[in-house]
Amino acid sequence: MTDRAFTAARLHRHVAIEITDITAGADFVRHGLGIALLPRGVVGPHDDLTMLPITGAELDWSISLAIPDNRTPSTAARAFEQFVDRHLK
Repeated sequence: MTDRAFTAARLHRHVAIEITDITAGADFVRHGLGIALLPRGVVGPHDDLTMLPITGAELDWSISLAIPDNRTPSTAARAFEQFVDRHLK
């Protein structure tokens, strides 16, 4: 999605590191290792990082949560659901 947005804007970027843990992205930036495109909620309004809005690009990721209907969701699944409710709607 990010690659398509940069291509559509005719912008070149250099990717030195790709991470799979979005919370680590803020840590990389915090230690001066670059910039990051992170979802709202990863960096809070009182964090020590500067947030800039991205405009003119479609950068919405779909997130889904599926749980079995025959058992109670785990603590982790409930925490994720609460995170989505608070930050990603």
